[in-house]
Amino acid sequence: ENRLIKMAARTGVGPQISLQFDYDSQSRRIRKQVWSNASCSGPPTNDVRFTYDAWNLVAEVDGLNACALLRSYTWGLDTSGTLQGAGGVGGLLELSYPSEGLRLGSGVRC
Repeated sequence: ENRLIKMAARTGVGPQISLQFDYDSQSRRIRKQVWSNASCSGPPTNDVRFTYDAWNLVAEVDGLNACALLRSYTWGLDTSGTLQGAGGVGGLLELSYPSEGLRLGSGVRC
């Protein structure tokens, strides 16, 4: 399917981490796990799960912390004047980091 599913350090230089990605049937990334070793062994140090509304990412939750909300995204009309006509381009209205009390409103640029 030409999707990146795993990355790992192959050298003794730099951080020795590995990552693994999961996708749903529509090829949307739904999970990212990180290990502090190059073999994806033992419990992951980070486990982020992604939730979508159609093709728009609406939330990232912490899979290691009772699915605590990490980030949420609020979408509006994109550059085509619809919710999905331009693939959501320009439609991001707000990005929130609830655990840090941060909220970036209208005019968010990614």
